[in-house]
Amino acid sequence: MGYFGLEWSWMDVLATLGIMFLLAFIWYAVLPMAYWKRRGIPSASTVPLFGSLTNAAFLRKALGEVMADIYQRAEGKKYVGFYKFCQPAIVLRDPELIRNILIRDFSHFSGNDVHVDSPNDILSRRHLFVISGERWKKLRMVLSPGFSSGKMKAIYPLIGDVCNSLRAYLSKHSDASGSAGYEVELKEICARYTTDVVASVAFGLQCDAINNPDTEFRKMGKKFMQPSAINAILFLILFELPWLNKLLQIPFVPVEVANFFRSIVANVVERRENDGTHRRDYLQELIDLWKDGKLDVDRKEEDPKIKREAKILRENREELDDLTAQALGFFADGFETSSMLLAFALFEMAHNNDIQEKLRTEIETKRKEHGGTLTYEALQEMTYMDMILKETLRKYPPGLFITRICTQRYYMPNPVGEGVEGGIWIEEGMPVVVPIYGLQKDPQYYPNPEEFDPERFSPQSKRDNTQLTYMPFGEGPRMCIGNRFAFLQAKLGMATVMTRFKVLPNKKSTVPIVIDPNHFMMASKHGLWVYLKDLAE
Repeated sequence: MGYFGLEWSWMDVLATLGIMFLLAFIWYAVLPMAYWKRRGIPSASTVPLFGSLTNAAFLRKALGEVMADIYQRAEGKKYVGFYKFCQPAIVLRDPELIRNILIRDFSHFSGNDVHVDSPNDILSRRHLFVISGERWKKLRMVLSPGFSSGKMKAIYPLIGDVCNSLRAYLSKHSDASGSAGYEVELKEICARYTTDVVASVAFGLQCDAINNPDTEFRKMGKKFMQPSAINAILFLILFELPWLNKLLQIPFVPVEVANFFRSIVANVVERRENDGTHRRDYLQELIDLWKDGKLDVDRKEEDPKIKREAKILRENREELDDLTAQALGFFADGFETSSMLLAFALFEMAHNNDIQEKLRTEIETKRKEHGGTLTYEALQEMTYMDMILKETLRKYPPGLFITRICTQRYYMPNPVGEGVEGGIWIEEGMPVVVPIYGLQKDPQYYPNPEEFDPERFSPQSKRDNTQLTYMPFGEGPRMCIGNRFAFLQAKLGMATVMTRFKVLPNKKSTVPIVIDPNHFMMASKHGLWVYLKDLAE
């Protein structure tokens, strides 16, 4: 064959294609690996194409563990460069620098490093976690009051109803289990508990996942968040390879899950309008905001107000998605992170009997002080319970790291020390990572970090609370707005179990736990197995 008067053999074509592929590989996968070296900034070890994330890419370690490893190996540095596959990025190490980026200089890092590109993922693009700029600011302002102390007190009875179901379920199975106690995997039963709580609070429904794990709500939660190798790879692409996701168009929220929750929201709103129900739950808060047009963050003030009625949700997909996006976000955050907190706290009780007994004494004392009832006020006075949950979040933060994206050019000092020349300007689009798991396991800030010690968070503790070394819910303006709700359902769940059962260790689960690389959040690879023994026996 010949082109332009030249004769080409198939071998020539293959050789040319091979050279082109090699040059492309060098250009896109090798040369970017010199980015930090050219700037004189220390960086984590790299492998062409995979950058610094080889262990995460091959599912040998959770992504958060990889970030913690990068953090630990750069001891003495304020920050260190690494590569998100072929993209240069930064892991922050210095608490003061972290404070600057998350709080003081927030305007330079106002967006999360999350890219949602699938046209089918409309709900994610409306969620508070994903949006940025003025849209984020407006939405955060209208959603935050829904998590006030007053709102938490209002939904407390709804959580209490679910706790009654949990107690009844565990008692029934404990009675049938014999003297050894009831063998239970904590993450599963806690996820069923929090699924029921969120279904009630965010959707006004009684789904009873505690007694029926095959309920549709629980199935959708598993489809959305269940750890698996496939899901781990998909999340890795979503968070670390935005260019690839533009090609693959992977939705953060699966289409089946999105449609299920759209239907639920439309049905509940319609039913409430038809029968005049006004339930004191989070969904009602969202409905009221929707009717006032406050969930439509793209609406200009001068735009005419729409009369929002239930039938509009059937006719107008955008109106439905405004409402569903926030309800679904509440579901995902509320059932997954809270179930992790409760499960790990109970797991630690099984392996720290003295702490368990001290907690049980506090619960009984406060309950007696409030007329023999676990009132909202009684729960708020349980300081040792707070200490236990805070220490649980230190040792097992649900989110192992948080990311920000540089939105305005920013100067970073030299990473080796104060007053040393050689800092750098980082440009818009540069990702920065706060390795929460690494910080919270650093013996410099938490001596004997593997030890479960609630006294670290006692009122008498000498821990420096001004340092940003503890941030399980993030920090700064983008801090998770649902932390009060997470604490509330975890505390009431703990009190429910502790007043009736003794938690005992089970050899099925290793100590210390092995983090599951198939989950993008904190999870135990071998489950969290314990025995629950009825105290009445």
